[in-house]
Amino acid sequence: MAGEGKGWISLYRSIQDHWLWQEKPFDKARAWIDLLLLANHQDNKFLLGNELIEVKKGSFITSQRKLMERWGWGAGKTREFLKLLQSDGMIIFEADKKKTTITIVSYEQYQNRNASKIDISRGAEGSRNINRTQAEHNQYMGRTQTETNNNDNNVNNDNNENNVVCLGEFKNVLLKEEEYEKLISTHTRAITDKYIEKLSLYMESEGKRYKSHYATIQRWIKEDKDKEISKLELGPRPKDEYAYDMKEIRKQLLGIN
Repeated sequence: MAGEGKGWISLYRSIQDHWLWQEKPFDKARAWIDLLLLANHQDNKFLLGNELIEVKKGSFITSQRKLMERWGWGAGKTREFLKLLQSDGMIIFEADKKKTTITIVSYEQYQNRNASKIDISRGAEGSRNINRTQAEHNQYMGRTQTETNNNDNNVNNDNNENNVVCLGEFKNVLLKEEEYEKLISTHTRAITDKYIEKLSLYMESEGKRYKSHYATIQRWIKEDKDKEISKLELGPRPKDEYAYDMKEIRKQLLGIN
């Protein structure tokens, strides 16, 4: 088999932020690797509407519409690709009206750093390997080691934090359950959800990263409240001392009382 005995590599999720990854449409190989990168690396929870959903390691929640947008594919091609992967024993996917749940079969294989080799195609006639050391990867992505570590911690939540939920339309806002509850109790659920969606959209569209999503939401809410308070304190704008009351002048000129 092609690639036999050549070992395997660690692939950072930050590759998804690189310009090389943005070209569309994806081919099947890149779409498959994208699924591997999207899968949760540990058990997780996130809020879907008013329902708290538990997602196991190796699985993730998405929708076929989102996958279509990510890959630049049509609905039929996306659906048939998922069915193809499932028929080959690579994934299990379940879809309902609210969501699509995708589970990577034998996900532990792709994360076992002690493994000597991994066949990511599970029976295909070959696989493509890009061999890079961690330092080479950092240079390739245009990041220092510290920046890379920080980004990986932010994106993948690798600080051994528990009870983290992935929120927002793009599931990229990470909050602990207690942080989410504190935001709700302080600002109401409607305001909290509004700023979560605002942050989710901003990060997705601008590629921004934040050390603490909780602190960012708190700061944004405070800044907006301070602006509103400033407007109220200023009150109505004072009348221009040089402005003229034309009605009053007309009355005086015409001798009208």
